[in-house]
Amino acid sequence: MSRSLEYSRQFYNVPARRGAVVFYRGRRGKVVSAINGHIRIKLDGDKQARIYHPTDEDLLWEQQQEASEQILDGDSYAIKYPFGDTK
Repeated sequence: MSRSLEYSRQFYNVPARRGAVVFYRGRRGKVVSAINGHIRIKLDGDKQARIYHPTDEDLLWEQQQEASEQILDGDSYAIKYPFGDTK
């Protein structure tokens, strides 16, 4: 398997898909492509996409962003397991 978005989904267990919404340090962006196990993201307002690691601690996938907002409403389970129970 090449180091594509599919690779990132399977190896890093992240919802990496072209057009997926992400947040990097509070800035919204979209996944453009993948390269060598990393993903290219174009943040809103930037002219070019940049390369990020799929598990970068400053990178939040849309589902994680929603889960972190739920924590503010008191739903701590959502942030602990943002993609479902890992057991």
